[in-house]
Amino acid sequence: MQDEVEFAGQLTIDDIKQLAAQGVKTFICNRPDGEEPGQPFAKDLQTTAELLGASFYMIPLATGVAPSQTLLQQYADAYAQSAKPVVAFCRSGRRSSVIHYSAKPLIEQLLSSSKQPGN
Repeated sequence: MQDEVEFAGQLTIDDIKQLAAQGVKTFICNRPDGEEPGQPFAKDLQTTAELLGASFYMIPLATGVAPSQTLLQQYADAYAQSAKPVVAFCRSGRRSSVIHYSAKPLIEQLLSSSKQPGN
């Protein structure tokens, strides 16, 4: 499986606009709202993304917390069904990359099963 994902630090509305103009089809936010003063609210980023025709998923993980199996499954489901390319983001991009690579076996399983005859 070749990844069609990039990881980024906190995005702004202007970043969403620029990335969507460059062809990004899906945004996955892994940062909880209110983690830091002045941080954009996910709902505002989501509204911008959706107005530009992109998908937006909010799958937050608090800093310093290991991703649960439920969170990894949510991420895998979102990634597998999303139009590519995807940008996953948090404060620095690190949490997003940890989530993605931890969920990779689930993603591969979902993508493989969707290619089976009858699916």
